[in-house]
Amino acid sequence: MNKMSLSVVPLLWLSLAMAIAQDTPATPAPPFLIVPSDITWTMTVASASGSSHSPGVASPNTGNAGPLQLRQRQVAQKGELRRQTETWSDGTVTESWVIDGKTLLGLPGNRGIHLIDPSRDRLSAADANRFDFLNITWLSTDTFLRKEVSQGHTCYLFQKQIPPAPPSPAQKSDAYELAMMQRVPGQAWIDATTKAMVAYNDGTNLYTFAFGPPPGDLTPPSAYSAMIKKYEENMNPLHIPVAPR
Repeated sequence: MNKMSLSVVPLLWLSLAMAIAQDTPATPAPPFLIVPSDITWTMTVASASGSSHSPGVASPNTGNAGPLQLRQRQVAQKGELRRQTETWSDGTVTESWVIDGKTLLGLPGNRGIHLIDPSRDRLSAADANRFDFLNITWLSTDTFLRKEVSQGHTCYLFQKQIPPAPPSPAQKSDAYELAMMQRVPGQAWIDATTKAMVAYNDGTNLYTFAFGPPPGDLTPPSAYSAMIKKYEENMNPLHIPVAPR
């Protein structure tokens, strides 16, 4: 390739970038993020800084040097029913379900299932949902930074506004811990055309998203169905009729 050809390459890339930028508005308009009720997606986790650190959970093995780290989450969602399949740093794969707003976590190391009811334990629910970036509510014209290309997509980049730190209480409380969770940084890249989440950076890790078609029928395994049934019976021992959600 001669010198003239080489000099043309940057101009071609610049022209392509300008054409892409002109296809979509310079600034976003509501809705800022679109998530269909019936959808599948995969979220892959990588360090934002190049280190090997990523989100962790308590190690299921005594003697493990550190907590297991989330590497990938695959989700199939149909309305309010959701199946989550998660791959951890040691190769372990766990399955969790969200049924009637309650989360049933399959614990690593075959340690059973842990049920979390957000109406009774807001802190545990917030911790279990800390990777649910498709439910963020802080996207707005005020948090919009700029338009740029990310992961091959022309995106609107938003940056979370961090609230002030709450006063440190004499004794830690759920309210204090929840307020501190709101102070975790966040940057979101939203596809400028489809309004789908492309990537999310929480200051430690970069989460990238790939979306698929709506799932087929979702049927929780018997262990999960039995646990949610038993829990609801325990919460309503008199079997008082409950209005449908």
